[in-house]
Amino acid sequence: RAVCIAEVELGGPAASAGLREGDVLLSLDGIAITWTDDLIRLLGAHRIERETVVSFLRDGSLKRLSLRAVERGSNGVT
Repeated sequence: RAVCIAEVELGGPAASAGLREGDVLLSLDGIAITWTDDLIRLLGAHRIERETVVSFLRDGSLKRLSLRAVERGSNGVT
């Protein structure tokens, strides 16, 4: 199981990092994401404002990139 990105907020951290709708998130900092709740938990306060490595699938290829999560009220990852 994994989490598919349904929407990327224009100008938000996910879009700025290069994530796109349809990307399938596999892990954050090497910790598996299997449910949306995992993603929310992993992006909790301990990752806000620090670089996070995201592993994901795009068109069948494994990719990795870094992003900086921000609080939801501040153009956060949605």
